[in-house]
Amino acid sequence: MASTMLRRIWLAAIVLLLASCAEPSAGELRQGIVGNAEIWRPAGKGPHAAVIVLHGCGGRYPHEADWAAALAEGGYLAYVPDSFAARGWSRTRGRRTTCNGIGLWGRERAVDVLHALDALRRMPEVDGARIAVLGFSHGGWTAFDLLALGQNGGWDNWPADGATRLAALRAAIGVYPYCGFAARAAEDSWTSPVPMLILQAESDRTVSNAECQAMAERQRGRGVDVRLHAYAGLGHGFDFDPARNDGYSRNFDAAATRDAMRRVIDFLDETMRK
Repeated sequence: MASTMLRRIWLAAIVLLLASCAEPSAGELRQGIVGNAEIWRPAGKGPHAAVIVLHGCGGRYPHEADWAAALAEGGYLAYVPDSFAARGWSRTRGRRTTCNGIGLWGRERAVDVLHALDALRRMPEVDGARIAVLGFSHGGWTAFDLLALGQNGGWDNWPADGATRLAALRAAIGVYPYCGFAARAAEDSWTSPVPMLILQAESDRTVSNAECQAMAERQRGRGVDVRLHAYAGLGHGFDFDPARNDGYSRNFDAAATRDAMRRVIDFLDETMRK
């Protein structure tokens, strides 16, 4: 009797866990991405080149707003979705799921970028042929996996016109991105015409710089334009101002943050041909 009751309890727990991890439908997810996106607009009528800004595994913080403001000042419309809110997740649940690698890997989250691309292409103020993606940590994992998946047939949750949406992407940027186990960009054989910029923290203890460097070298060997810069002595999240982000990072370096923003704007100016 006791063993039967225990099995029932475990079965109920598993059912509840699976239900709690259920993904929204494609339509629900698209609405979640669009409905929860924050937008920073540059001066002028446009149409403007646009940048999709992907938060890290901790969720969307003022950190992304700081970057979006810098992008808008540089002449780019910044589109900042919330991958957790789009799935009906709290920040706590999102962090527990994503930062621990339990779910929402880069390959799964890549569809968020496709929904954002579709939304941007429908905005009159956006030049639908000049869109880039900028991802931080887990967001960088997502951005680069998107490129790998685009060549290798996509993923189960991709819309039928995913390849058409992806064709609008002109640049991909990862700031201290994850390129380790389960990253399709690091595992797969792929080549994308999309130029890539990788900004690393030399003393990063959260992600492996070596794995991203190896991926970059492989892509360079295949003729892809990949640029990489490492900030000496800095750690993961060096651009998170703890005064604005609930003390999120102790690695903040204001000078390196300004330099990173400048490098990103310069890279976009070159690859998007303003």
